[in-house]
Amino acid sequence: MRVASAWHRIKRFGTCLVSRRCSERRFFLRPDNFVGQVFLYVLGCTAALLGIHLHVATVVSNHYHMCVTDTRGWLPRLLAQLHRLVALVVKAERGIPENVWSTDKTSIVRLETPEDVLAAMVYVRMQAVRAVLVERAGDWPGLSTAPRQLLEPAVRVSRPTAYFSPSGRKPADTSVPFTIPPGRDARPECRAWQQPAPRRLGSLLVNWPAEARQTAPTVSGQLTRCDPVEANGRARIDPGVGVRQERSSAASEVRRKD
Repeated sequence: MRVASAWHRIKRFGTCLVSRRCSERRFFLRPDNFVGQVFLYVLGCTAALLGIHLHVATVVSNHYHMCVTDTRGWLPRLLAQLHRLVALVVKAERGIPENVWSTDKTSIVRLETPEDVLAAMVYVRMQAVRAVLVERAGDWPGLSTAPRQLLEPAVRVSRPTAYFSPSGRKPADTSVPFTIPPGRDARPECRAWQQPAPRRLGSLLVNWPAEARQTAPTVSGQLTRCDPVEANGRARIDPGVGVRQERSSAASEVRRKD
């Protein structure tokens, strides 16, 4: 009997926070229209076919974050396509001879409740503010999904001119819908949460506490790094399940079942 892989057991029907860094934390993804176009185009060409819903995404100079919901267990294939094509296009456009992505594994954190999802969406949206790069999230010149996009029609993105052949199999343009995350079940409180989610997200962004903004050294007006790290340059933890502190025992139980 075939045993389902850990990917399929954990990620199917789940909403996740996904993150990956560039090699050596270098600024290969510096904010401009080109990088945002590449990310959105690849996501638009791949996500819908694999049954993956996009909720929010932010790309800063040396890493990205996004919240997605995987309905078929194909998140690994989406990430494989995203990382491969973004790396190839960025290398072709900017003449990068070596790896674009870090050899560390992609961080994928399962979000257990609607409140955990909302907190993760705020975290993703506020990346540039946390890094003291801009005063407001809307000022970030790179890709950063705004709360209003959850209720707007899908974004149309044209095919990048770098790397892709005009006569290739990839479409000339594609649509990228950002949607409200689903509740984990049919309970009334989960269904009710979906409706005001953009408004609540916008309110949390406006009231983002000033103390949450991490200070970091700058060189010539540019940030030397984009996230607090340990002295040895490595992250302290790599969680697989995202829950609030008081539910830590429940999270442990989930891990044992998985």
